Amino acid sequence: MKTKLSLISGAVTASVLSYGLLSAVSGLPAAAGRLPSGRVVFDSSLELIDVSPLEANGEPERYQVVIQIPLTAAEPLEALVIKPRDSNAGLSFDLNTTEVFVGDTYGLGPEVPLASVGGTPLDLNQVLVVLENPAPPGTTLSIVLNPQKRPADGVYELGITAYPAGEDSVGQFLGYGQIQVGELE
Repeated sequence: MKTKLSLISGAVTASVLSYGLLSAVSGLPAAAGRLPSGRVVFDSSLELIDVSPLEANGEPERYQVVIQIPLTAAEPLEALVIKPRDSNAGLSFDLNTTEVFVGDTYGLGPEVPLASVGGTPLDLNQVLVVLENPAPPGTTLSIVLNPQKRPADGVYELGITAYPAGEDSVGQFLGYGQIQVGELE
């Protein structure tokens, strides 16, 4: 019997493709709480508010991803997948120190308990964050990631995909956010 985590993890690629195809065919974001197949989707687009470094002593030590679940989403958020666009860029995260907070700036709101944080054997750079209790529509969340080591100077893009609560949920790709490490020449 598959666990919820393995179902979400195994469905990441297929869900992103399914959502992309649905959006491409209709020309609009997918707009229904449940598809005819029974799969769960968000009613409206979640918003990627910010991807930025959190600095301590002038050096970025952690990275923050801020997302907003609009009231019109109709479904709560259960999981997020965060993945560098270039898996060979040398940007990897310490999964054991990932934190999620309510609010749009690190530390302003209460910490959100996590059911699981992990990656998949196929892509060790990918971070899968599963909330213990799905976040309801109207919530803003800050996800704090700690790199395993300081990456080389440059610009990195992180792709963020959100999953509604449900056994057979369809991920919604929120876009890419950029982080800059060091000075650009």
